[in-house]
Amino acid sequence: MNEHNIKVLKSDEYTIKQSISELMTQSLIQEYSPPDNTNETIKELVNYYHSREDTVIFYIEVNSQVIGFSWLIKSIDIVTGKDFICILYLFVSEEFRSQKIGRVLFQKAVDYSKELKIDDVRLSVRAENTGAKKLYESIGFKVYKYEMKLDEDDI
Repeated sequence: MNEHNIKVLKSDEYTIKQSISELMTQSLIQEYSPPDNTNETIKELVNYYHSREDTVIFYIEVNSQVIGFSWLIKSIDIVTGKDFICILYLFVSEEFRSQKIGRVLFQKAVDYSKELKIDDVRLSVRAENTGAKKLYESIGFKVYKYEMKLDEDDI
């Protein structure tokens, strides 16, 4: 797969939104065993964030099927007051992994950041997601902070 036609999700592309919601649900179920209402919750999140001016979703299709997407949001660092682009979610369908699609979506995030004249792109990754961490580090991402949490049993 040499040519990747990256598209921007438009507000009236309901079928694409549904495909992205389903891919996110599928990914979350595989990785985290979330609650049963995940699909509806994700649909609500996609609709909510996509209605915001500070959010953009890029996606790639093959044969009219979404095979990967990145969900970006423009945010502000509360310490420095500078804008940054946060990659909220990046997903590539399993059968299309190891074909550099993730890298293409990352490059699109960097290009988008440059268009906005923002020189800071960030993301979060779960500590146990070694495959994603390896990809992110190979692209040039570096750990700059740690996020920690209490399990609900500890609260």
